[in-house]
Amino acid sequence: MRLIVVLASSVALLLGGAGAPAQAAVLPTGFTLVSGTVTASYDAATAAVTLEQSSATAIVHFQAADIGAGATVRVKQPAAGSRMLIRVVGGAATFLAGSLQADGQVVLVNPAGITVDRGAYLRVGGVVLSSMNTQDVRFLGGGPTFDAPGPTGPVTTAGTIRADRGIVALLGTSEVTNSGSVVAPGGVIGMVASSSVGVSLGSRNAEAIAPAQSAGSQPAAVVSSSGILDARGGAVRLHGDRAGSVTSTGVVLSSDSALTANSVEIGGVDRGPLHVACTLGSALQSRVTLNGVPRKPEHVTTGTFDKQKVLYASAFAPSGGAAGLGRTSCSAGVLNAPVPSLVGTPAVGRTLASSAAWAPSPARLAYQWLRDGRAIAGATRATYALAPADRGHRVSVRVTGSRAGFETVTRTSTAARIAAGRLTPRRPKIAGKPAAGRRLTAKSGRWGPGGVTLRYRWYRDGDPIKRATKRHYRAKKADAGHRITVRVTGSRTGYASATRVSRAIRVTR
Repeated sequence: MRLIVVLASSVALLLGGAGAPAQAAVLPTGFTLVSGTVTASYDAATAAVTLEQSSATAIVHFQAADIGAGATVRVKQPAAGSRMLIRVVGGAATFLAGSLQADGQVVLVNPAGITVDRGAYLRVGGVVLSSMNTQDVRFLGGGPTFDAPGPTGPVTTAGTIRADRGIVALLGTSEVTNSGSVVAPGGVIGMVASSSVGVSLGSRNAEAIAPAQSAGSQPAAVVSSSGILDARGGAVRLHGDRAGSVTSTGVVLSSDSALTANSVEIGGVDRGPLHVACTLGSALQSRVTLNGVPRKPEHVTTGTFDKQKVLYASAFAPSGGAAGLGRTSCSAGVLNAPVPSLVGTPAVGRTLASSAAWAPSPARLAYQWLRDGRAIAGATRATYALAPADRGHRVSVRVTGSRAGFETVTRTSTAARIAAGRLTPRRPKIAGKPAAGRRLTAKSGRWGPGGVTLRYRWYRDGDPIKRATKRHYRAKKADAGHRITVRVTGSRTGYASATRVSRAIRVTR
């Protein structure tokens, strides 16, 4: 199951916190040069490590790359477009509590996970923090793809990251969270939990961070931001492989807000449209288009999204006004909305029920039963008693599911053609003395369901007796010595007629 949300919006998030591990190394250790030209120096007096890069690209390995509180790592690079890949190979997660400064772009990779603690400050030309690895050759080419065959450590930030007109990408396969402040004016901010993602280090739009079409290959993927994502003049992209895995309850600031969502398929079965919703701060207005068609400049509301539909919402301050830090909340999710099935016998007088397992629970379900595609008045329960008017017609049920934070979804069952109902007849009995001149009565018993119309026909030795079509019959002399029976036929609108014949009696003289 896959979920994509691309955000390039305008508004702000609250700072949260992240707990530090019990102990962390003060500075990186175990330096190894893999590619390019880099010199490393250590200043004990200032608790600083300087990595001086003279080549356009470089790859280095560290056994550990922690930066303790009060410590500094400086990466001196020839230009803003210079790139350095720092790969941690010691097996322990990386904990950043101090300062990281870089003139160009730094890519930090550690499959065990990366934490940027509250109070940490990263000032870089661009940075990628990833618990997924990348091939050296792809990094050197400027368009690395980060991937992992299975779950990797979490990537979380509670500190401050700043990259003016640069890229900030937080990547992992399981948990990617932000409760701090990520600032990239004119740049791109991305938070991705997926099995694979490509990053174009030189691009400055949402497409610079491109999750693979993995369709739910990481079911535990979670992306959550409760802090500040500030890319004014740029774009923000949030993506999680799992439907409902992306939430942003803080502030997203940028020049444009683009929310895109694809339908979700599980095992090849379409499970329904995604819900994407944003509420903008009171100081802001929005321009909204759906598939390029302008909508009223209101708060962004829910819409039905499929593989072709894209909602763009540009948040802006009124003329002469200040944007301030209005609060926004954006979320995406999907209702697991299977097509309902009909349970029961499709015949007049029987009851049909709608059966479907909607998720997540609880989902509010509304029902409307249909006859030949048209709504049946008053038929709005989960069950429906088939009426005589349904005979010969096709009956289906339309179920609409809703839940706060999710898009409303409607599914309609396959229609069933309704057969005639079956009466419950009784075998009649003949009451009265079976003798010529005496009155005989047909005791029909209780037929059902409901009001059944009964018709009578009397027989002598199996042949119908003329004008003997009432409930009562007075035996004649001609009947003496013969066998008399009565046939009762029941009918009701919408039901198949039924006939029952009594036992024969012999009439005496």
